[in-house]
Amino acid sequence: MGTDFVTCERHVGRLLEVRAVGRLGDAGVDYLRESLLRLEPELPKPWVTVVDARETAFSKDSQARGMIEIMLRYNSNTERAAYLLGRQSLTSIQVEAMILQARNPERRAFRVPADLLRWMSEVCTPEESARLAVFLAK
Repeated sequence: MGTDFVTCERHVGRLLEVRAVGRLGDAGVDYLRESLLRLEPELPKPWVTVVDARETAFSKDSQARGMIEIMLRYNSNTERAAYLLGRQSLTSIQVEAMILQARNPERRAFRVPADLLRWMSEVCTPEESARLAVFLAK
């Protein structure tokens, strides 16, 4: 994995884009929490979220707990959330467990970008779907 970073951005409509690369440390979880607090007032509700976690890993249980807290906090504002997972089996297991603990059936994990895009496009506008395709291609 290269340089560690997290991004959390909105470019179009209700689509919230999150990308995590490298080890998602406590600082990464804090950054994500702060970004959501900053973006929340301008996001149309309910929003849709895509998380590219193909190249990330969690190094401590506290980071997984922090992510679950974030998910639970925003469950009522989330129409759908899709998590794109990579080949790291431990990270995939951790993310799938977090999704279950967040108790929102509209949160799902995917390993194939086309499957994620198809599922999210059911609720996204054409503009959001087009932007999602660009995000997934990076």
